[in-house]
Amino acid sequence: MGREIVRRESQEHPGKRSRLWSTEDIVGVLEGNTGTWKIQSIILDFSKPEEVVQWDGMAFMKMTNLRTLIIRKECFSKGPKKLPNSLRVLEWWGYPSESLPSDFQPEKLAILKLPYSCFMSLELPKYLDMRVLNFDKCEFITQIPELSGAPNLKELSFVFCENLVEIHESVGFLDKLEILNFEGCSKLWTLPPIKLTSLESINLSYCSSLVSFPEILGKMENITHLSLEYTAISKLPYSITNLVRLQRLELRNCGMVQLPSSIATLPELEVLSIWQCERLQLSKQDKDVEKESLMVSSSNVKHIDFSSCNVSDEFIEIGLPWFANVKELDLSTNTFTILPSCIKEFCLLRKLNLDYCMHLREIGGLPPNLETLSLIRCTSLTYLDLTFLASTKEYCFLRELILDDCENLQEIRGISPNVEFLSATNCRSLTASCRRMLLKQELHEAGNKRFCLPGTRIPEWFEHCSRGQSISFWFRNKFPVISLCLVGLMHKHPIGFKPVVSINGSKMKSGFQTKLFNLEFPVLTDHILTFGEEQIKFEDNVDEVLSEKEWNHVVVSIDIDCKWNPTEEFVVRTGLHVIKPKSSMNDIRFTDPYKQQSFKEKHILVDMGVSQRPFVQMQKELASFDSLLQPQSLKDNVNWDSNLMVSSQMSSTAGVEGLQEQQLPSIIEENFEGCENVNEAEGRMVECNNNGGEDNRRSTTIMVKIT
Repeated sequence: MGREIVRRESQEHPGKRSRLWSTEDIVGVLEGNTGTWKIQSIILDFSKPEEVVQWDGMAFMKMTNLRTLIIRKECFSKGPKKLPNSLRVLEWWGYPSESLPSDFQPEKLAILKLPYSCFMSLELPKYLDMRVLNFDKCEFITQIPELSGAPNLKELSFVFCENLVEIHESVGFLDKLEILNFEGCSKLWTLPPIKLTSLESINLSYCSSLVSFPEILGKMENITHLSLEYTAISKLPYSITNLVRLQRLELRNCGMVQLPSSIATLPELEVLSIWQCERLQLSKQDKDVEKESLMVSSSNVKHIDFSSCNVSDEFIEIGLPWFANVKELDLSTNTFTILPSCIKEFCLLRKLNLDYCMHLREIGGLPPNLETLSLIRCTSLTYLDLTFLASTKEYCFLRELILDDCENLQEIRGISPNVEFLSATNCRSLTASCRRMLLKQELHEAGNKRFCLPGTRIPEWFEHCSRGQSISFWFRNKFPVISLCLVGLMHKHPIGFKPVVSINGSKMKSGFQTKLFNLEFPVLTDHILTFGEEQIKFEDNVDEVLSEKEWNHVVVSIDIDCKWNPTEEFVVRTGLHVIKPKSSMNDIRFTDPYKQQSFKEKHILVDMGVSQRPFVQMQKELASFDSLLQPQSLKDNVNWDSNLMVSSQMSSTAGVEGLQEQQLPSIIEENFEGCENVNEAEGRMVECNNNGGEDNRRSTTIMVKIT
């Protein structure tokens, strides 16, 4: 609507309108020199970049009221010979001349942006109203002249002016300057001292020749973020304490960096990120001072990243205590050998990352409130003592323990019942006793668990097992609380796992949409993976898929994601454990309850662990019976499928008759709770399974055909 009103100002003569933004109209006015004093604004953005304006450079002479000139395309055959002094905004991308017209004296010019231009010299007159000066990517500019004639300057930007080598000292005293950006000025090696009381942002990243940060001559209360990535800065001045409102400091790929202790006294600094530097060292002044005098208990830094900086034991011992209030600490990929005991004083530390510290051989302590500890590929570590942490569930906060590729780790002492995620991929040196401790039933039933560690067998306390990547069961009433176990040689490449549940053929939508395990390293041996109860919860309403019949069929399969070969089969075994304090075994069956009623040979599962008579006594009474019926695959701890028969098939009629003569049915009825209607079980097969119970006794499966 507004554009139409402007067009109606002079439909036949665009040069008599107040504003021009149509490419066709602007090109016509400039090439025909038909502009007038009525034009106040020109905004040109070519839709066809190859189009070039063929003009004589005199088109602006008559535009004496032009206030805004914005040209965002490099599309002129030559530069302007005249520019109106009435301009307040001049933005011209790819300005085609080496300088502005000599008679250009715009007293009210506030914004001057000439990026991608051919400027070689910045001999600018006094621009008292200048607010923004932008010469980004002007490759021929070598120096910034005196700017004291622009006292109201708020933004100064020379991004990727790759030949800029000199900055006049007046730049450091522009009281109203808010933004200073020299990013990518690769030949700039020094900056004058600064006293920029209004400065809010300074960017020196990718100034690859810059060897030092400028001295700060007075308090600067508005800078909150300082980025010094990819510079040659080797030390920070002690005067950095004058950045009293600094909240975030980043140094990356900055060669050798000396860090002064004064950095820890910045009252509002929360994030300190110094990573991928050649070496992080203490300043020479701090090395000569007694360690006790450098303790800085008032530091407010919450997040520290000192990764990949060749951090030494000396720096860890002296420099780390400066930041005792840190909450997240990343010391990964460094060369220190000992994590000192002072770490125990870091009461606020929640997350500690020591990944790829391949020389780390001793951990002298752990913070009391630590929640996540990551030690990926700490290949020199042989022993991990977690007893530094509180041993009770109420006071231990450790939730995640990541030990992948710690190939020489042998012992873990003091695992907390609160640990929910443990990843020990390729920790092949773990002792058998340590592995048993990590797979104890009491530990896994104390809370939701996701564990991964080397191993070849499903723990005995998993009641139901099967070969392959899926397992099934039947339930009635409420969906049971279960946990899963997966065993097998995973792959030589990174791989992800996630359980998928189908009820009566309907796939349930899991509350977890990401892979629950992501093995990022080649897995070289069989591993055991456990999935806790929280990973078997659904977003869908289970009641909507329940059968009208009594029993519901559940199939739990493992979704395996391998980026390198997604079609490859994985030889695994799957186990299922029912968390009995939260579920009733009377409402669960591991064989089809409907087939049990129709098959001539009926199988009944009995948990001998609930028998009131001692297992040893039952073995004695059934010695001859047990000797005839030992299953061949107990080593796999796999419950028999409903169609699976004992290998001998009880083919010997004499053997069966002999058992009948010993009044076997009466013995079974007396000793095996759950073998219902044994006296009426003529012509059926009875399966009685003891899976160890709480005392972890040997798993025994007994199948009897009563004739």
